[in-house]
Amino acid sequence: MMNNKINFLKKIHFRLKNPPIIITAGDENQSFTSEIIGKFLNTSERKVPIFEITSQKSKDIDFLIKHSSLPILILNTAKEKERIAEIKSLIKKIPKKGYLVLNFDDETIRELKREKFVNQLTFGFQEGADFRATDLKVNGGTNFKVGYEGNIVPFWLKDVSGEERIYSVLSAAAVGAVFGLNLIEVSQALKDY
Repeated sequence: MMNNKINFLKKIHFRLKNPPIIITAGDENQSFTSEIIGKFLNTSERKVPIFEITSQKSKDIDFLIKHSSLPILILNTAKEKERIAEIKSLIKKIPKKGYLVLNFDDETIRELKREKFVNQLTFGFQEGADFRATDLKVNGGTNFKVGYEGNIVPFWLKDVSGEERIYSVLSAAAVGAVFGLNLIEVSQALKDY
C-alpha cells in the first residue's frame, strides 16, 4: 500500500512540474548514455530526469511521455523483433513537441525515422548523420571530431574508448542541442571524462 501511495504522489508531482524528460532505449550502453548526458545537462540550474526503458514499466513510460513538456527518446540499436515492435509503439506516443534522437548507422533504427513526423536528430559515423563523428583516434584516451550544421569541434575523452561509447557521446551532443547547448559546451563538459 505504501509503495502505491509513493508512486501516486510521484506522479502528481511529475504532472505539476511537467518537466522535460530523456528516455534511452535499445542500447546496451544505456547507463553510460544516461551518465554522459547527466554530466553536462544536469547542472544546478537545470535537472532533467533520465529514464532507461529497461528499468521502467511500459505504463510508467507512457505516463512520463504524456505529461512531459519535452519528451526526448534516444534510440541506438534494436536487434530483436519484439524490441523493434515495442520501440515502434513507443515512437507513436511521442507528441509533435518531442524529439527522436536516432542512430543513423543502424539501418533498423534509421528506418524508424519514417514512423513519426516529429523533431528528429540523427547521430553516427556515416555521412548523412546530423551529428557525425570523424577522425577517431585512440591513444591514451579517445580523440575524434563531431560535425553538426557545418561546425566541427574536437572531442577528447580521457577514459572512454570504443565506437559504442562514441555513439553515447554523439546522442548526448544531440540532446544538448535540443536544450540549446553548442558542441563546444558539450566538448568542454566531457573533456575530463
